[in-house]
Amino acid sequence: MRSGAGHAGWMRGLAALLLFCCAIADGMAQWAVVDVEQNRIGTEAWGKQWLQWEQQFAQWQQQYFTMLNVVQAGPSFLAGAPLQHRGEDDGMVQRCPVQAGTLARQQQVFCRMLLRLENRRYNVLVDLNRLIERRGQEMRAILARRITRAGSDDLGGLKAFDTEVQAFQANLGQDMHGARAALDQYATLGQAVREQQAQLTGQALASAPADAGGLAGMLIQGAALRQALDAARHR
Repeated sequence: MRSGAGHAGWMRGLAALLLFCCAIADGMAQWAVVDVEQNRIGTEAWGKQWLQWEQQFAQWQQQYFTMLNVVQAGPSFLAGAPLQHRGEDDGMVQRCPVQAGTLARQQQVFCRMLLRLENRRYNVLVDLNRLIERRGQEMRAILARRITRAGSDDLGGLKAFDTEVQAFQANLGQDMHGARAALDQYATLGQAVREQQAQLTGQALASAPADAGGLAGMLIQGAALRQALDAARHR
């Protein structure tokens, strides 16, 4: 995906091209004076709307990249590699290995739940990345249609273009709202799992382990529990 600066440069270039085409159209001698004036007013109105649209799109893009950073999506996003969905259990063997002992198995259950939530959130970001690419193509198509009509004095066509832009803005806003809601939902679920993990781990730490295997076993298991409890509270 292109960077925010790349999108901004591309949009400014196309906007400049459009205004240039409109300026040429304004100078055509065969147009009546009133038509030229109407087109100039329409072009100025469109130019102002375009700048507002460009700023809004840049804000949406920034929100998207902010979400990537907050969620820490992973090396696939950062390295620019092709984005692929993760399976729910991707990374399970490495992140949540099977260990002996009742308490260790309990911690593995929480680990598996959290990893699956993390993978689902990652997939939301993959979908959002693809969606923004598709919306970018739609934006270029909208602008291309406007450029081809830059020499026209049809103010009705300009109004139709404005309507198309507004619809695009509304759709993109819904896209971002839906993605943020999904990410927030997964974050809430993850927090609930971590709180339950911390509560149960704390209870186990406060009680004498039934399978501790003597004083040495109790010390080792107690240290492991404290580490798990700290991890659950600070994730």
